[in-house]
Amino acid sequence: MTQQPPSSYLSTDAMPEEDDDGQRPTVPPSQPREQLWREQLCSRIPQQRALAVSALGRAGTLECVALLSDCLFDPDVDVLHEAAKALARIGSLQAIDRLVQLAADERAAVARRVVAAFALAEVRAIPNAAVDVLHALANGSDPWLAATARESLVRLMRY
Repeated sequence: MTQQPPSSYLSTDAMPEEDDDGQRPTVPPSQPREQLWREQLCSRIPQQRALAVSALGRAGTLECVALLSDCLFDPDVDVLHEAAKALARIGSLQAIDRLVQLAADERAAVARRVVAAFALAEVRAIPNAAVDVLHALANGSDPWLAATARESLVRLMRY
């Protein structure tokens, strides 16, 4: 009887030992990798959630954008940063829209808005609406958010 790998793991530290042929077990065909990453998003360990967010960002599917958008509200700052970077890296209209919405949301915590504004500078083909939001934030009343928005605008001009 072959032993199945655990239903959720991301890092090689959590993976089972090598098989007889020297290979690590692969994900069973019935469990796509995205499902394993989704399970890791529920972990109580922030580092595991951050690894899952990074992996979902590399996958870059529309389903991943939805999951990453939810991670913008994770209580751990590393998970928040990874989610914003991943959405910027994906660069789809849906991903950019989530970052723009968070940056412009006056009810959101300033730190979350700053992270979203900073991530927008990583988007190569940024829509005009996102640039408009950054301009509005650059002229806003919060000095931290305004400075980040100005820096993001400068970084965007370099592309």
